This record gives sequence, structure tokens and C-alpha cells, in this order.
Amino acid sequence: MIQMTITMFSQALQRHTEVLVAFPPEPGKREKNRSYDQRPVKTLLLLHGYNGSGREFMLTGNVQNLAAKYNVAIVCPNGENSFYLNQKGTGRSYGDFFGKELPAFLRQYLGLCAAREDTMIGGFSMGGFGALHVGLSHPEQFGGIIAVSSALVIYNVAQMKPGDRDLADYDYYKQTFGEPKNVLQSTNNPEVLLINLQKNGGPIPPIYMACGTEDMLLEYNRRFAQFLTEHALQFHFDQQPGGHDRDFGIPHLDAGLRYQFSLQESALC
Repeated sequence: MIQMTITMFSQALQRHTEVLVAFPPEPGKREKNRSYDQRPVKTLLLLHGYNGSGREFMLTGNVQNLAAKYNVAIVCPNGENSFYLNQKGTGRSYGDFFGKELPAFLRQYLGLCAAREDTMIGGFSMGGFGALHVGLSHPEQFGGIIAVSSALVIYNVAQMKPGDRDLADYDYYKQTFGEPKNVLQSTNNPEVLLINLQKNGGPIPPIYMACGTEDMLLEYNRRFAQFLTEHALQFHFDQQPGGHDRDFGIPHLDAGLRYQFSLQESALC
């Protein structure tokens, strides 16, 4: 298995940041399957959860297995605790980094993300929210979204008052999402992004969602899935037994890749 660690300077973040990439195996070490026979390598930007880093996916070994199984280069950047949103202040344009700067870098230096249909974005927990938001903010970049156990906490943030605390305190959420009382009407809400895309007639990436039935975020995910249903958008939502953990997340990243590839012309193994 080929793995690369890149340190790049980001204009959006105004600092160096680390990006890890797991590549499919070289030709002589590939198992025979139709992922290699019928299409070129694809790219998945994979976003980590709160208090995590891009390294956590690499350490499990499962990312390398998915890269080999589906002929996908899996890119694991560091998003800190940003929810992958543009925020006020110099060096806090996280949305621009993940939606524009990083794909352009991968295209220029590694030959990845060459076309929208070859590029997906996915994530777990905070990274699931990030995949939805970044993917819908930049639908010209991404041909599919995989959102597992998504931290769609905007519904709760909208109710917060000074002094309240959830996973983090009120001040963190205000800095991250903007004024809480306005968040559901803002473009930090993926629902608003989807409404705008429908109005403008732009491309909307198909969405794969999954959430465990014992996950504390289940009702938020059901609410978002209901919104997708009401607006006749292309998506699939898996609700299966499981909690908010890697044991649920990794198999459903696999299922998300299967779903996205099933929508494309090339059949997979």
C-alpha cells in the first residue's frame, strides 16, 4: 500500500497544514476486480470528527483497505475543530480550504480531482457535517457526498443561549457558526445551501447518509433526511443498529462508496 504525508502552506488558513493520502496498491499487488478494469482512480476527501485529525483514519488500516477495494485515493486532511466552515478572522477560511484550495492542490501536484465525477467528499461526525456543507457549497468540485453519523448540531445550536454548553460552550458555537439565533437561516445550514442550489438550477451531488439507531445524533440526521425527502433530492439514508463510533462509521463509509459508485456507469466488484 502506498501512503503519503504532505505538508502544504494554505493561503486560506495562513499556515502549514498536514494532508495524508492513501493510494490504491501498485498494479502488481492489486486483487482482480472491476474497480480497476473499468475506470481510472477516483478521489475521496475524508473528513475527521471533533477532536480528531486526518491521522486517525490512517491508523486504523481500514482506509487503506477501502483504497484498495475501490481503486480510490483517500485524502485525509486536518480540519481541527472547525466544522469545516469559513469563520471570522484571518486564517479561518476552512470552507475555502477544503472546497477550493485543497482540490486545486491535489489536481496540480498529484493529478487527483481531475473532474467532478471523479471526486467525492465524505466524513464521520463533525466530518459528516463538513462533507455535507463543503460538498453543497462547492457542487462543481464534488460528484458525491458520504455523510456518516453527521453532527448536524445546527438544530441545537439555534436554540442555545449565552452560558449554555453542549459538546462545547456557547462561545465556541457562536465563533464557529455565527449568531446562533440566525444559524438556520444562514448559509452555514446545509438546508439553505440545497434550497439555493435548487433555485439556481446548479448540480446537486447525490448524498449517502448513515446513522446508528443508538446514536445521540440520530434525530438530527432523521430531520435532515426528511428535508431531503420533502425537496425530492437524490439521497439514501441507512439507519441500522449502532452507536457513534468507528465500528459503525467504517462499514458505512464502505457502504457510501458502494452507493456512489452504483450511481455511475461503471459497475464495481
